[in-house]
Amino acid sequence: MKLTSSLIIFAGTALPRILAEPYPQLPKTSPFNAYNHDDLLDIQCIQRQIDNGEHKFDSNGDIIYSPFPVCAETGQPLSLRYGQGGFINCTVVLTDELYHLFQLYLHEDAPFSCRIPSNKGINSKIDKTGYIPLTFNLRGNLEASHLDLDTSLNIILQKSAKGEVVSSIAYSSGSETHRYIIGDLLTLQLNVNWFDELKTGDLYALKIGYDFKSIFFIVALGVIFGATITYGILYGYFNQRLIRDLGYKPGYSAELGFEKDD
Repeated sequence: MKLTSSLIIFAGTALPRILAEPYPQLPKTSPFNAYNHDDLLDIQCIQRQIDNGEHKFDSNGDIIYSPFPVCAETGQPLSLRYGQGGFINCTVVLTDELYHLFQLYLHEDAPFSCRIPSNKGINSKIDKTGYIPLTFNLRGNLEASHLDLDTSLNIILQKSAKGEVVSSIAYSSGSETHRYIIGDLLTLQLNVNWFDELKTGDLYALKIGYDFKSIFFIVALGVIFGATITYGILYGYFNQRLIRDLGYKPGYSAELGFEKDD
C-alpha cells in the first residue's frame, strides 16, 4: 500500500504542468483591445437582496451587476485609471438599502463583490466573461444602532505587459473606525497601487530581493572566499606540524631537495 502510494505521488510530481486555457476567458464577440495608461476602468458590483444577501437575477437567470455607488466628489460611480495609482476619495450617501448591504458585508453574510473589465474590448452590456474580480474586504464592528467602519482601503491591481488587468483586491487598512447610521455621508479613502505581472523567475527576487544572477554571483564569491580561508588555515597548521615534528623547513631549496651552504 505504501509502495503504491509512493508511486502515485512520484508519478504526479513527474508529470509536466499542462496549460489549460487563458484567464480570464475572453468572449468571442469582443476582440482583445489593450488598455493604455490612464484609460478608464468601470467598476460593476453584484446587486444583492438586502434581507439575506442573495444575488439578484435577471429574467435569463444571470446575475445582475450595477455600477459602483456614485461618488459625491465626481458625481459619477467610482472608477479607476489603468496604471494610475494614487489616493482617491469617494463619498457615498448611506441610503437605507446601502446601509443594510454594508451590514451584510461587515458581518460577512455576503461579499462586497465587484468586477472590472480585463481589457478595453469588453462590452459590459453584452459580455458575460472577460472580467477580473474586485472584492472589497471591509473591516469594522456591527452594532444594533450603527456601524463602526474602517474607511481606509488599499486597492491592489496587477497588469500585464500586453495591456490587461491580471488581478485585483481591495481591503481595509486603517487603524481606526468611524461610526455611521442611515443617511450619513461615508467617505471611502482609497489608496490605489498598480504592479506589473509577476513572472516565475521574479519570485526569487520578490522573496529575498535578488535575481538569479545576483544569487549565483554571491554564492560563487562565498565559495571562493571560504576555500581561500580554509586553505590558509590548513596550510599554516600543517606547516607548523612539519617544522615541529620533522624539522622540515619549507622553502625553495627544501622543495628541490638540497640545503643551501653557508
